[in-house]
Order: sequence, then structure tokens, then C-alpha cells
Amino acid sequence: MKLAEHVFITGHSGSGKTTLAKQIGESRGMPVVSLDDVMDKLVSENPDKYGKFYNFPDSLRRDSVEYAIATDTPTVFEGTQIMLDPKLTEGHERILLDIPESRIIKQRVARQLLKKKYQGVPKDFHISQAKELISLYSKELNNFKNQPGVKKVKPAYLKQSNYRDRASLILHDGKGNVFAAPSVDGPKYEPFFVPGGGIYEEEGIHPEPDEDTIRAGLEREAMEEVGVRLKDIQDFGFKPTIVNKDKSWQDRQQARRGIPYKGIREYLRAAVSAGEDKSIHGSAGDDFLKYNPRYMNAVELANALEKHNVANKDKLHPDEYAVRDARIKFIRELSKQKTAEYRDRATLILHDGKGNVFAAPELDDPLKMPYHFPGGGIYDEEDINNPLPTPQQVEAGLRREALEELGYKLKNIQDFGYGPKNIDMGPAWRARAMAKRGQPFKGIREHLRAAEIESEDNSLLNSEGDSFHKYYPEYVEANLLAKQIEDNAMSNKHRISSSELANRAGIAKFIRNLAVEKTAEEKRYRPKVQGLLYTPDLRVLAAKSQGAGSGLRQFNNYKFPGGGIEPGESLVEAAKKELLEETGYSTAGDPFEFGMPAITVDWDDAFRQQALKKGRDFHGEISHFLAAPVGARDLSLHGKEGDQLLDADFVPVDDLIADLEHTSSLPDNEYAMFDKNKLEAARKFKEHMRTKKAYYIGRRLAILAHS
Repeated sequence: MKLAEHVFITGHSGSGKTTLAKQIGESRGMPVVSLDDVMDKLVSENPDKYGKFYNFPDSLRRDSVEYAIATDTPTVFEGTQIMLDPKLTEGHERILLDIPESRIIKQRVARQLLKKKYQGVPKDFHISQAKELISLYSKELNNFKNQPGVKKVKPAYLKQSNYRDRASLILHDGKGNVFAAPSVDGPKYEPFFVPGGGIYEEEGIHPEPDEDTIRAGLEREAMEEVGVRLKDIQDFGFKPTIVNKDKSWQDRQQARRGIPYKGIREYLRAAVSAGEDKSIHGSAGDDFLKYNPRYMNAVELANALEKHNVANKDKLHPDEYAVRDARIKFIRELSKQKTAEYRDRATLILHDGKGNVFAAPELDDPLKMPYHFPGGGIYDEEDINNPLPTPQQVEAGLRREALEELGYKLKNIQDFGYGPKNIDMGPAWRARAMAKRGQPFKGIREHLRAAEIESEDNSLLNSEGDSFHKYYPEYVEANLLAKQIEDNAMSNKHRISSSELANRAGIAKFIRNLAVEKTAEEKRYRPKVQGLLYTPDLRVLAAKSQGAGSGLRQFNNYKFPGGGIEPGESLVEAAKKELLEETGYSTAGDPFEFGMPAITVDWDDAFRQQALKKGRDFHGEISHFLAAPVGARDLSLHGKEGDQLLDADFVPVDDLIADLEHTSSLPDNEYAMFDKNKLEAARKFKEHMRTKKAYYIGRRLAILAHS
């Protein structure tokens, strides 16, 4: 029997294989299948044979291609696996996306920098990861490229032109108002203008940018000109508008930028501010805020721009009129897109003061958290226009919900410094919310609070028909509960929204912080945090000497920066503070846990006596280890407590491990227990980062890039 003839599309990860495969599939009426999905299927059916996904062997890659070839229906397959053994696909149509490696690296970096979870990670780190990913397939690609019958193509976006690509930002508040500034350049210019600028960081004759590049440029311009990060970026289906410029404009561009531009290709994007970020504000000399911008009603703004555009139509070049008209239509479209707000909800982490949390098991839906908690709406009257509630309003709503759902009065309400988290919900949830509450909520704004029971009060119990007791809640050990939530989130991370994933991670951390504070209070162990501040090439900041204000002993082995966790202070806050005080470095992103469990150490009598002299009346300590990428120098708190690290240096992680292996094994080292803990932390950190790197360069990276 003759095998079906398929189309195999390959190229570097991030080259556009999926896009081209969909185009060919649609034009020929053929199904499209990713070989990454085929490997998923093979791994799930044969876990013992293939092992974990990030360690996939060549045998699995080859098996996925053979599985594809044996498919009866002619299909478009795409994946890097095709390059492994060119002989397998002989006789089928084979297409190689032939794109310069430098271009692929730029695309990957731009894509990563757009993802919230990677923001704050140094750009050099993303570049090194992209280069490593490229290096994995370079040899295979060059071999495949030279095979007879392989068609080499370049995507349309690589066609270069002499237009300067520019993005205009229609920044809005989600309520029909646009951020614009009055013109200061005279009557021939539009009465109001919006921020924006060149998409490419380096001026030049570039290919037409893809969406990731446009968004990366827009994000950069928003930070440089307005000092904000962006979210909810939309194009409303608008295509770029080309504006051919006159010779005087072209001459000015040649003199200013050294590039023979013919004109501008303008891209319009709407976005909402995701919060202030002044890290590079004004760095390019184009501060938009100096023009006194304000939020204006979108319809009124469009009317003013249209009136001016029509009045000056005969004076404008047709292309200039067209780009202004496109901007007006875009703003009018935005005015129809009023963004639904979030429903404010308070979630109660009720605990017994001994490290146990009151929670009910989830028995029906594996996509939900394994346990759920009491809580409900903060406002009595639901309305999308309700403002962000004050802490007093959150507490009042929480107390009401506790009476209605549990029949308890509360005491010792705490937030541990956690702010509200937005959770975007799907269409089904939104439809139910609309039917039940009559409001087009976009999702939930979650407010977490911990509290204990003060007394029983059944006066309002079940008055709203939502008694929490019907779910058979029980007290669960806090760390165990947090671990189950984290494991559940990881197993469902490709099935739930990124905001829900972040929310579950936040709840788990909140519960862990509750456990830290309560366990330390009960057992009189000093809660501590130690930070592994690292560079992209995995060198960790450590020192063998320290200021006199810190230590209880002298040492001649490596020490990580760290110190005590203050009451109400989160692990992340404590780590950032200690790193600033002891090293003079900020972090390029929040410190994170890396699989190292908290370590409890009982102090011996001699050590306890030394601690008492320092005013520390504890039986021992509980150390939490967090890691963070190194940020900029910040000496604002350095040495504040007299415990700065002296002669600190970034030590290669392998050298650090070797040194700690030596010192922890010395028979005369009476504090070897501390060194053993640091050694375990260094090993866990190395394992975590290598696994993370493998995760980046494995097939899941392609899936994440398109999620």
C-alpha cells in the first residue's frame, strides 16, 4: 500500500513553522499537526520508555516523524524533529524556513520580553538562551538544507523596505478614555497627539516586523515616553498604513538617522497601563509627560481629530490624510470596546494559629485547586464601576462573609503585604456572571487575608445559602496544603489561564508565609531568609567575610546574604531587603523559591548564649532559601545594619559547591551543619536552573511561545 504524501515543514524554533503550516493547510484543505503534539502523545502513552519531556531523546524525535509518515490522511506536519534524519521524509514535500540565525534570536528575545513572567530578567539572559536553542539545531539544519528536494523559503515578513516602522500607542483606561496631549506645533498639526515611536531599537532598513516585534517596540516606547508597562494590547484588525514622505522629510531623516527612508509605515495598537515603571523613562530624550497629557473621552477625541482632518484635507498629502483617518477610526473602534472590570472578592485563609488552615477538598474538578476556601464579594452591590476597595472595605466584606458562610467572628486579620491579584476568566464564567449578577465582569480581583476565629456567631449563618460547612472542610497543615496547590498548578499549567496560574502560586506563597510566621511564633525559631543572587552565566554572589554587626561567629567559608524575617514581612520582601542591605544590589525580578525546603536548625547551648547577647531569644532558626537574578547597584540600604558582606564576589556555582563540600566535611568545623545546608541549597539551585534551561530549550518552548 502506498503511503500518503505529506508536507513536512521545518526550521529553527521560532522561525514561523506553525504559521506557514496553517497557511498551507488552509489553502490545500489538509489537516495541520505539530510534531511536538505527536511527541506529547507518545510520551503519555509510553512514559517509561521516553522519560520526562525535557530530556527527550533522539529516539523519541525519530519516532514522532515515523508516526507522522504512517498517518493515512495527507497531512501538513511541522517541527524541528524533521531535520534529525532527512532520509525518513524522502518522497514527501519538504519545506525549510531559511532565516538568518540573527533574525531568529531577535524574534525569540522580543517574544520572551513580552511575557510578564519573564519581565525583569536581563535581556542578555534571553539572548544567551536563544543562542543556545539555535545551536541545538544548527548542524541538523545545515545538513537538511543540502538534501535534494528540500524547498527553501523565506517568510513574507523578511522582505525589506525603505519605510521606517512606527507604532502609535492608543493608551486607554478601559472605560472609554484615551491618554493624549494637546499639540504644541501649530495649526497645521493635529490638535492632539498620542505617544509612539520607532519599532526597531536600532534604526535601519528592516524587514516588515512581526507581531512580537511590534509589541516589543511598543512596550519599550511606553516605558521610555510614559513610564508605564502595558497589558491587553489589541490591534482591532487594523493593518499598517504607509505614508510616503516628501524629499525634505527624507533629507532630514538621512541627516538625523543616516537612513534613506522613503516614509513611515504606521502600526496602531491599543493598550491599558499595567502599572508604573520609570526604569528607562526619558532615557531616549522623548518624555511624553512633559506635554501635559490627560485621559480624554475617546469619542470626543475622535471628533476633534476628525474635524481638523476634514478641514485640512486639501492641504495634506493623501497618505498623511489616510494615516490620520485610520487613527481616528481606530479610536472610534476603541470607544466601542469598553473593558469590563473585575469583581472584587475576599478569600479567607482561616487558620488555628498553629500552622493549620481551614479548607475544603475539591472532589469534582481536577482543573480546580485541590482545596478551596471561604470568601465572597466585597461589595454588597455588584457593579463594574466599583473602585478598588480600601483595606477597611476588604476587612468589612471578609467579616460579613465569615458570618454568612462559617458562623464565626474573626480576629488577627492579616494580609502579609499581598496586594490584590486580577484573574481573567473565560467566556463561560463571564456569561454566568452576567446572568447571575447583571454585570459584564472580566474576571475576579482577589484579595487574600489570613485570620483566626474569635468566637462563634450563627446570626447570619447560611443567610445567603452559601454555608461553607456543607463542603466538609478540615484543618490542613499549611506547608502540605501549599505544596498540593503548587503541584496542582504545575500539572494544569497548560489548561488554565496565566492569571489563574499566577493566582494559585500567590495563594500557595501566602499560605507558606502564614506557616513561617505561626510556626516561628509557636516554636520560637527565628525565621530567616538567605538569598542566592546570580548572573546569567550562573555565578552566585557569596563572601568569606562580613561586617561586625551581623554574625554570631567568625567563619572562613562562603556565606550567602540573608537575615531575619520581620513580622508581617513576606519571604520576597525579606529577601530583597537583605540583599540590598548586605550586598548593595537590587534584583532584576522577584526572588523565587527553587525547590529547596525550609531548613530548621536547633542551636546548641554555646550558640544560644551568643544569640542571647545579640538579643535573640530563640531555640534555633528556620532558613528559607530564595534565588534572584542580579539587578542594578543600589546602595540606599547597604550596610544599614552593619552586616554587609565584605569582599563579596560572584562565584561560579560549581566552585561554590566544591568549596562548601570541603568546609562542611572538616572535622573541626563545629558549624558544619550550616555549611551542609548551604551546600544543599547550592546543589538545588544548580539543578533548578539547569532544568529550567532544559525546559527553555526543549519542545515546550515552542508551545509556550504560541500560548
